[in-house]
Amino acid sequence: MSMSLELIKKFKLDNYLSFFLTKNKAIDAPYHNLYHTFCVIENCFKISKDENLSEPEIRILVLAALFHDFGHSHGKETDDKNVKLAQEKFLEASQESDEDNNKIIELILATQYPYVISDEKLSLSQKILRDADMMQMFEKNFLQQIWVGLLQQELKKSPKEAVELQLKFMQSAKFYTNYAKKVNKELLPIRIKAFEYIKSKL
Repeated sequence: MSMSLELIKKFKLDNYLSFFLTKNKAIDAPYHNLYHTFCVIENCFKISKDENLSEPEIRILVLAALFHDFGHSHGKETDDKNVKLAQEKFLEASQESDEDNNKIIELILATQYPYVISDEKLSLSQKILRDADMMQMFEKNFLQQIWVGLLQQELKKSPKEAVELQLKFMQSAKFYTNYAKKVNKELLPIRIKAFEYIKSKL
């Protein structure tokens, strides 16, 4: 989380963080919470550096990552409504140009699941944000965040259903950037073994 705070300070986004912390009802949700948001910010930065993006491009991505799940309903609404709210809240807080506002709105849309922007139409920045959002399963507390927080608490699945859904999801997960593909190749087999072990105990 310290990297996220450093990036927010570096890009002078303190007002946006203040808005996020005081206006976001999902900040302590089981999955779509502050921790997930900061993970996405940090993964965006790591992938962006690997892709040699400019600082203005990285700044736009950090802003999109900060707002991409703003006010998430954690399973109560469909994701198109979640995304629409996140876009609206970003625009409410925005001090950016119209051009940058449009870029951030399009970036947030790239995270809507099931995906509504085809692979062929994704920009590099949209690929980065989508990969960064998906990389939660490679974080150290992936079991608490995904198996418990997302699947059981937010989506109301039984422990067994949650394991089966996550195994299916991981086996079909697609990444776009070299950085994310490298992490996936290294850690996916370990994550699959962990969920398969849990499944065997249920």
